[in-house]
Amino acid sequence: MLLRIGEVARQCGVTADTVRHYEKLGLLKPATLADLQRFLRARDRGGAPCRDVRAAAAARLVEVDGRIRELQDLRGLLERLLVTWDEKLDSTPDGVQSRLLDMLPGETS
Repeated sequence: MLLRIGEVARQCGVTADTVRHYEKLGLLKPATLADLQRFLRARDRGGAPCRDVRAAAAARLVEVDGRIRELQDLRGLLERLLVTWDEKLDSTPDGVQSRLLDMLPGETS
């Protein structure tokens, strides 16, 4: 039986809106919620899922680090693109198309 989001929130000591917010941010995903439910059930039955909880958090950290690297790469690309666009705009007279979108990576002009 799957727990409702409100029950997961209650057992974690947060609001359902907080759980939904974490989902939207990508900090929690449905599989993560299923894991959380499994951990809470094991705990409620008197088990000690602590090592599994720790392993799941470590795996999530690896995923988050990967997303951070991807975002840093994207940030660098956008910074370089803006510099290139600024140079193009500086050399383009007002009212003349500078064709910035043609300069996107992978575009041919």
